Formats: sequence, structure tokens, C-alpha cells
Amino acid sequence: MDVIVPDEVACYKDERTLFNQAVTVSVTRRLATRGMSIDLPDAPTEVIPAISDRIVLGGKLDNYSGFLPGIFENLCRHWSWVVHLYPGRVWRGAEVLAEILTDKGSGRPEKLTEAWILQQNPSVEKLLESARDFTVPNGVRLTSEALDALYGFVVKARQDLAGTLNTGLTDPETCELMLTRDVKEAVRLTLKGLAKRHQITIPPA
Repeated sequence: MDVIVPDEVACYKDERTLFNQAVTVSVTRRLATRGMSIDLPDAPTEVIPAISDRIVLGGKLDNYSGFLPGIFENLCRHWSWVVHLYPGRVWRGAEVLAEILTDKGSGRPEKLTEAWILQQNPSVEKLLESARDFTVPNGVRLTSEALDALYGFVVKARQDLAGTLNTGLTDPETCELMLTRDVKEAVRLTLKGLAKRHQITIPPA
């Protein structure tokens, strides 16, 4: 049964409210990635274009409010809607993705399993239990389904990293971008990739 929880009485630890938060976060990421239009009363419709490029830095692996880490879900969305990703390695979420994408192994990484997700963030288990009682909107992927999609992307990227991510760089340069801890080098490679993809000249800093 669906229940509307008014803002003025919402308890942020209530099961329904936590589920609503997780769904809202997922839908927001999807809409931000693909673009959307907002009809405003007595005003022109506001059009928000789809994302063309996104620099990925940081990312929580625990204490997040969705069905899986936001940085993981964003990667799924980027793949689904063919936009472009420049992975970084500043906080742990981006670091984990960089390690997974540059690993030449053929097996599924443990960090792309539901068991690992639940170990990092036990609150996800409560969300999955709630999903059996409440309606999951179309387009919202629960943890296992989202991880399967992400693993499919990883398999493809391991075969052609620069081409799959469409970074505008070579494979070695893309690996360097994802694994470097040198901020200047990361900026240099990002600007190089952007300039090549968009056929523009970026003046030196």
C-alpha cells in the first residue's frame, strides 16, 4: 500500500520516509542525466539539458540513503544514456570504481555484489525489505539489478576503456587519469579529453 507522508509530520527514521528518500535520490539522478523539462505555472517551460560530461570525484561507500552508492548508480546512468565520464580518485568511491575498471581480471569483483554492499551499509537491507511492501516506481533499480547493470558496463569497459568511457584519451591516458593522485595531472588529462571530444581549444591555465 502506498502512503503519502506530509512534510510536517515526516520522521526521518520512519521506514516509509527512508524508502521515499532512496527512490527520490535514484529518480533525481536519472532525470539529471537524461535531461528534463519543468512546467511552471504562468511561466515558460524550463528545459534542463542532459548531462554531456561529468567529472566523478569522491563518493560514499557507507551511510548513504539510496539502494547503492550514488557514484555506482551514476555510472549505471551514464552507461544507459551514453553520456561521458571522467573518473577521478580523490575519495574512496571513485577509487574503488577506478580499481575495478582498470583491473584486467575476468571475474566479477566482490565490490559489485549485494553482499558487499550490505556489509558496507546495513541500512540498504531495510530499504530492500521496504521495497516488498511499497511500490517501486518504474526506472528505479534495486540493488541487485543495478549492480548487474554496472558489472555489464565494467566487462565492456575492460575491453575498451577509453572507447567505452568516451574520454577522448588513449587507454593509457585514461588509466592514468583514473589512478593518478596528482591533481595537476588529472586536470591536464581531463582538459585534454574534453578538448578532443568537443573539438575546442582550451587555453592554458
